[in-house]
Amino acid sequence: MIVFLAIIFVAFVAWKTLRQSSNLCPHESPKLPRSHAVVVGAGFAGLMAARVLSDHFKKVTVIERDGPGDTAAKPDSLSQARRGVPQGRFPHLIIARGLEIIDYFFPGVRQELIVDGAAVINFLRDNRASMFGFKIPRPTSTPDSMNYVFATRPFFERHVLARVNNIPNVTIVQGTVSELLYRPEDNNVYGVTYRNKSGVDDQQLLADFVVDCSGRKSMLDKSLKDIGKEPEMYHVDPCAGYASAGFRPTAEQLRDIDCKCMVNMDDNAPQGQPHWSFFEVDNGLWLLTLAGYGPDNQPPTDIDKIHACLGGSFTEEIKTVINTWKRETEWIAYRGSQTMWRRFDLMKPGEWPENLVALGDAVCVFNPFYGQGITSAALQCLTLDSMMRAHVLNGLQQDWCGLSTKVQKGIVPVLKKFWNNGQSEDMARPSTKIISGPGRTLGLKIQHAISRELIGHILGSNDVNKTIMFYEVAQMLAPETRLLTPSIVVPVLFRTVRKALLNLISPAAKPKAS
Repeated sequence: MIVFLAIIFVAFVAWKTLRQSSNLCPHESPKLPRSHAVVVGAGFAGLMAARVLSDHFKKVTVIERDGPGDTAAKPDSLSQARRGVPQGRFPHLIIARGLEIIDYFFPGVRQELIVDGAAVINFLRDNRASMFGFKIPRPTSTPDSMNYVFATRPFFERHVLARVNNIPNVTIVQGTVSELLYRPEDNNVYGVTYRNKSGVDDQQLLADFVVDCSGRKSMLDKSLKDIGKEPEMYHVDPCAGYASAGFRPTAEQLRDIDCKCMVNMDDNAPQGQPHWSFFEVDNGLWLLTLAGYGPDNQPPTDIDKIHACLGGSFTEEIKTVINTWKRETEWIAYRGSQTMWRRFDLMKPGEWPENLVALGDAVCVFNPFYGQGITSAALQCLTLDSMMRAHVLNGLQQDWCGLSTKVQKGIVPVLKKFWNNGQSEDMARPSTKIISGPGRTLGLKIQHAISRELIGHILGSNDVNKTIMFYEVAQMLAPETRLLTPSIVVPVLFRTVRKALLNLISPAAKPKAS
């Protein structure tokens, strides 16, 4: 009996040893104290990452090229747009799920936004929209899930920044990060080199953990190349352009508009006729934005040309706005719609550096037309938080070995969902240029065909309940399975298959592969 128990004990010890050794990194990592973390960039991803890290490190330093930012309110919130965020003067929609996460990290911030002047728009009752030839129904009674918060990006950012500034162990400094501090013998990142606002000398800032949220122009491309690591990149140019201006109505003019939002999206519109949206943002400011695809379909900023290109529903009302409402900002154009996904998750096992995580646009840049970026960053930071907490619960709070790779892979489902949703639309346009990556895959073509039939079925049915279900799924308040009802699935699949068969018999013009 004693011999039997001894054999069981030895087997248990051997199993425990093997299990622990299987969790070791390819490069042995020293035990790291949870003392100091560095975040590069103070956009939405950086501010939320700082909030997450403040629960796990004694000190968090955020390095922002544009400086700590101004949290004081200004009459024209667009004037606070940071130089490093060129699209900051354009409309920003935070998907409802994204705002829920931001409110989770900063409790009460949603209500603060509303109290300080953010517009609350019911996306059915307050919205006059025409999408792909269908009018969205406007019922008089709708659930609270249809109430969305609209504001300018500087307005949103200012409130989140104020919350971060109040976290005792977080400091925001102005500077430009030039490279990572990297130790090749154990594949560890142990800080960054940055130049402060005076721009005189490079300084080394040591850290136990580094999170890069510096955006599309991240220094990671150069830093990883310098140490012999070049991840695969998907790079696509949808050739999209935007033009936007802010307007402020009088009380009388506001009474003539029986809504808070107007949208016109029609893929069958004549050449040179852009999509457009017009809605209230914050403190009585309204933004009119034109959007077009293709080199010959970029929206103008000249008033006469804008009049000439407007078309579709509500056109005369929009022309009245342009002619009679007080314009508070100049027309500004934006052409930075290129999408990029740095596939850090596809690097070989043990190749991604320890104690380094990349989030937000430093990993994946979306077409801003779809309003995905801020919500994607929020979900990524939620993943970082949950994985760090799981690491602590597993008794590994003093050893972050393997955590960086887990996080980089853990955010892939979030990125893949948003990436495919945007790419399925962009790849259907002939003007989209594929610079690198898989391109126009069969999966994206099928997703686009089904999503268009789904939108057509729901909006074409004029069924309020189906429309509410659709928007709750689109805003990530409900799972996609909620739409898998026979009354939706059967007609959508039937029309999708029917159209595919008709195209085989009489093929339509297809986008040329780039």
